Amino acid sequence: MDALERRTARTRWNGHVFRSWSEAEDYDVLFWDAIPVNQRLRAVWELSLELHRIADPDQPHEPRLSRSVAVVTRR
Repeated sequence: MDALERRTARTRWNGHVFRSWSEAEDYDVLFWDAIPVNQRLRAVWELSLELHRIADPDQPHEPRLSRSVAVVTRR
């Protein structure tokens, strides 16, 4: 990324100063409420995958639970 691209990207940044934790929390709620639900779900999924890669970099991602971990039985 060159200097012009970085400068252009910075024009879309927002900065905030919060005077208290509750003020920050209120902003956080408004921030996430402004994002459509499907995009919020995508963000949560991407963060989950990223955290999995950080916590277990040598383990492959498994989209389902291992059978040795859980089993579903009928009642």
